Amino acid sequence: MTQSLPKLPAIVFGNYGNETIALLSLCKAQGLSDITMVSIDTGWAAASWTQRVVQGEEYAKSLGYDVVRLPVLESFSDAVKERHHFPSQKFQWCAGLFKGVTLLEWLDVRDPRATTAVLLGKRQGSGPTLPPKVSKSDHYGEREVFYPLRNMTDNALQASVTQAGFEFLSTRSLECLPCIHDGARELLRLDECDVRRVEALEQEINATMFQTGSIRETLAQAAQEDLGEPVLTKAMGCGDPYACGL
Repeated sequence: MTQSLPKLPAIVFGNYGNETIALLSLCKAQGLSDITMVSIDTGWAAASWTQRVVQGEEYAKSLGYDVVRLPVLESFSDAVKERHHFPSQKFQWCAGLFKGVTLLEWLDVRDPRATTAVLLGKRQGSGPTLPPKVSKSDHYGEREVFYPLRNMTDNALQASVTQAGFEFLSTRSLECLPCIHDGARELLRLDECDVRRVEALEQEINATMFQTGSIRETLAQAAQEDLGEPVLTKAMGCGDPYACGL
C-alpha cells in the first residue's frame, strides 16, 4: 500500500535503484507535476552504474520532471586519504559528507525558505517503524520528508520497476561500490577496475576497507559464502536518512 502525496513542490532524492524508479512512477500516477529528481554522483559508483543512472534520468524526463545530478564536494578517495582511514559501520562519516552536505548546499540555494518537500523511496525494514512523514527533518534543513513507499511489498516493488521498463535489481543501488555495509552479493558484483581502485587506496594509506582483510581477501571469502535470498530492504546505518542504496 502507498500513501497519497500532497501536490506541492518536491524533490525525489535517490540514485535510480528499485525504490527510486518506483517512487517516480508513483509520483506520475498521482498526478504530481512539480517534481525534481535529484541524484548525487558519489564518484565511487560501480563501473556499470552510469548506464542505470542515464536510463533513470531519461525516464524521469519522460515523466515531465526536472533532473539534477550533483557532484560530491570532496571525492571518496580524497576524503579517505585526508583521514588516513576508510569509513566503517561504526564510524560512518561518508553518507553525511557526500550526500547530506552536498544536497543541503544545493537546497539552500534552490529553496532558501525550505518550502520544498523531500520524497524518499525508503521502505519499512526491520528497524524502527517509518512514519508517513517527518514534518521538520533535521537531515534536510527542517523540510518535510515523506516516505510514500514505506508499506510497499517486494512483489509490488518489482511490478512497478518492471512496468517502468527497468531491470529489477537483486541488490541496492550501486551508487557506492563497495559500500561498508555490503555483503557477499554486492561485493561479487565488483568489476576488476573497481577492485583495483580499492586496492590502490588501501595500499596508499596502509589500511583496509573491511575488517576481513584486503579487498581481494574479502572477495575470496565472499566467494565461499552462501548468498541465500536477496535482501531488498537493507539497513544502511547512518546512510538511512540520506537515501543510501535507493
